Amino acid sequence: MEVGTALVTIAEKLDEAFFHRIPFITKYIIEKKLINPHQIDSVVEFIKTKGSDIPIDVKEFESTVGIGVVISETDIQNSINKHLEQRKRQLDVERYKFKYTLIIPEIKKDFAYLDSKITKELLIKTIEKILGPKTKEEIEEDNLRAEHDKLKDKKKAIRDSEKKNKKAKEAKEVEKWNEEEEKRLEELKAVIKKYDEEFERKLSDANLTEVVESEKDKLSKLIARDMSSALNSDSIIKKHLEFTKGKVFTRFPPEPNGFLHIGHAKAMRFNFTSASKNGGSCYLRFDDTNPEKETKEFIDNIKENVNWLGYTPFKITYASDYFEDLYDLAVELIKRGKAYVCNLTKEEVAKDREAMKDSPYRNRSVEENLDLFKKMREGRFEEKACCLRMKIDMKHPNPVMRDPVAYRIKYVPHPHAGDKWCIYPTYDYTHCINDSLENITHSLCTLEFEIRRDGYYWLLEALDIYRPFVWEYSRLNITNFVLSKRRLTLMVDQKIVNGWDDPRMPTINGLRRRGYTSEAINNFVDTIGVTRRGNENFVSHKLLEHHIKLDLDKKAPRTMGVVDPLLINLVNLTEPLKIKTPLFPKDPSKGEKEITLGKKIYIERADFQEKASSDYFGLTLEQEVGLKYSGYLKVLKVNKDVNGKVESVDCNFINESKKTKGRIHWISDEDKMRVEVRWFENLFLSENPNALENWLDDLNPKSLTIFRDSFINKNLLGSDLKHLSQFQFERVGYFVVDFDSVFSNNYIVMNLTTTLN
Repeated sequence: MEVGTALVTIAEKLDEAFFHRIPFITKYIIEKKLINPHQIDSVVEFIKTKGSDIPIDVKEFESTVGIGVVISETDIQNSINKHLEQRKRQLDVERYKFKYTLIIPEIKKDFAYLDSKITKELLIKTIEKILGPKTKEEIEEDNLRAEHDKLKDKKKAIRDSEKKNKKAKEAKEVEKWNEEEEKRLEELKAVIKKYDEEFERKLSDANLTEVVESEKDKLSKLIARDMSSALNSDSIIKKHLEFTKGKVFTRFPPEPNGFLHIGHAKAMRFNFTSASKNGGSCYLRFDDTNPEKETKEFIDNIKENVNWLGYTPFKITYASDYFEDLYDLAVELIKRGKAYVCNLTKEEVAKDREAMKDSPYRNRSVEENLDLFKKMREGRFEEKACCLRMKIDMKHPNPVMRDPVAYRIKYVPHPHAGDKWCIYPTYDYTHCINDSLENITHSLCTLEFEIRRDGYYWLLEALDIYRPFVWEYSRLNITNFVLSKRRLTLMVDQKIVNGWDDPRMPTINGLRRRGYTSEAINNFVDTIGVTRRGNENFVSHKLLEHHIKLDLDKKAPRTMGVVDPLLINLVNLTEPLKIKTPLFPKDPSKGEKEITLGKKIYIERADFQEKASSDYFGLTLEQEVGLKYSGYLKVLKVNKDVNGKVESVDCNFINESKKTKGRIHWISDEDKMRVEVRWFENLFLSENPNALENWLDDLNPKSLTIFRDSFINKNLLGSDLKHLSQFQFERVGYFVVDFDSVFSNNYIVMNLTTTLN
C-alpha cells in the first residue's frame, strides 16, 4: 500500500468524530512506518477504543499497532505450528471436525497486527498437510451435511411463514385480553384507591394482624383476570409485610444488552415515582440472564443514565445475584413434578408448542430429572443438547404456557457473575421469582408482557412463594423514531448511525448529546402519562421538542450564530459600533454581552435573495431588512463568482430605527469564530417506520447536514464554554457543544437541539 492510498484508507475507515486524530497518524504514514493495510485496521480499532478525547500514549500506540514490526508468512507459520502442536491430540481425534477458527484468536495474540486471510489460508493448508486426504467416510459426511444444510434452509423458510401466521393469531388473542382488561380498568382503579386509603389508616394503628386480614380480601378483588394463582396465603402476606411495612416497592429492570432509550425513561419514571409518591422505594435491577449480549459497558451506562435522569435506587441488584436461589428453586420445581429436562432441539420445541404436542421427555421421573439437571450445571452436556422446561399445559390457549424453557446451557462467561455458571435461567423463569424475592409490591411492565402474566403467576404458585400485583401499561411510541432495541442495535452495527450516542438516536445518550435535558425528558414523560390504550398509539416528536424548548428558554443564553454565512460589506460604515445585547431578553437582570458591528458582517445565505416575493422577509435588491439590535440594510451591489453564485453583497447601513418587513441576525468579522455545526432532522421520513417492511428504506438522507464554516461569537470561547454548554442562536434554534469539540485547538462542534419554529 502506498502513502496516498494509506491516507485515503484511514480517512474512509475513521468516523468524522475522530478526524482530529488524523494528523497524529499521518506522520507515521509519511515515514512509511504505517503502510500495511492490516496494520491500518489495527490503528482504526485502537483509535475507536480510545474515543475522541482521551489523549493517546505514543508508546502504547506504537506497541499496539506494531510500528517497526514486520510480520512474514514464516512468522505466522511458526505461530500456527506452535498452536497446532498444543492441540495435536485433539486434532488427531477430531480430524476435519476440528474447529480451526477457535485458534485464530490465539494466533493473533502473538502479533501486534495480523493478516487474517493469509492466516486462515496457511492454517487450512497446514491442517490438510498434517491430516492428509479426507477419508471416504469424511467425504460422505460432508455431502450429508451439505444436504442437511439445504433441508435446514428449506425448513427455516417454512418456519418463517408459520411464525408470521402464529404472530397474527397471538395478536388477536392479546387484543381480546386487552379489551377485557380495559373494561375492568376503571373499576380496578377505584378499588385500589379505596383499599390504599384503608390500608394506610390501618398501618397507622400498627395493627399488623388486621392489615394481613384485609390484604387477602383486597387481593381477591384485584386479581387480574381473576387468577386464583395470584392469591397469597396469610402466612406469605405476613412475611411480605414484615419487609415492606405496607410501603410500595417497585423495580426498574433493564436488560444490559444495549443503551437505554426514551422508552426506558418512561418506564423508569413510572417505577421510581410510583414508589416515591407512596413513601416507598424502587430497585434498579439488571435483568442479566443472557451473557452473550450483555457487557459491563452497558451496565455502567445504565447506572449513569438512571443517575442523570435524577433517580436514586433503593438498591442496585442483578438477576445474577440470585442465581443460586434460582437454581435451588428449579430443583424444588423438579421435586414437585413441575419441571423436566428436555432433549429436543430449539426448533423441535417451537414446532411442538405450535402443534400443542407433548415432549417425549415430559414424563421422565423426578429422580432422572434431578440427575440430568445436576449434570447440566456440572457442564457435562454440549450447548443445546438439553434444557429445563416448566411442566405447565401443552394444550393451553396461551402459547406462553406451553411448557416454556426455564434453563439453557451456555458456555459463556457472565459480565457480573463471572465463569461460575454454564446454565442460565430464562426471563420467563427469572423475572417473577426476582420480583418475589425482592418483595416487589407492584410489578409494572409494558403491554407486550401481558401475555406472560399467566406464566408469571403459575410459577409463583407452583413454588408457593409471594406473588406481587402485576399491571401492564402501553409502551412509548414516538413519531419518526424506532425504539426497538434490535433495530437500534442493527443501525449501530451497520454504521447507519455513528454509535449509540449519535444525536439522531432516541437513546438517552443520543438525546443528551443532542442537548436534551433530564428535566425536559421527565416533563415530556409526565405529560404523556401512563395508560393502557394499546401499543399502537403514537406521540408526536413535536411534543418532545416542545418540552426541550420550554426548558432551554429559561436556561440557554442568547447569542447570534450564522450557520450558512454570506458576507455583507457595509460600504458606508466608517467606524465599528459597540452594541449591548441581553443574554435573556425576557429577564434583563440575568446580564448582557457586548458585540461589534464592523464593515464586514455575515448573515444567513437564506436571508438574501435577489428577487422579492410576498412571503419573503429577508434582504433583496429592492427590499430593505433590519438587523437585530441595530439599524437596517439597503443593497447597493451583488458580487458573484464565475459560476453565478453570490459571493458577497455590498450594502449601505442606516443606523436608524425603521419598520422593515423582516429583522435578521448577523455576526461581524471582528467577533466571528469558525465552528462546525451539525444540523439534524428526523432520522426517518415516515411517522411510523416500524410499520414498513423495508424500514431502512425510510431513512432520511438529510438527517445530518454538516456546516464546517459556520460562525459564532468568539467571546463564547471563554471559561463558560464546555462540553454540553447550551445556547440559543437567535432566530435559528437551540444548540449544544458536542463532545468532539477540542477547546485547546479552537475546534468547536455545535449540535442543533431543535429549531425555534
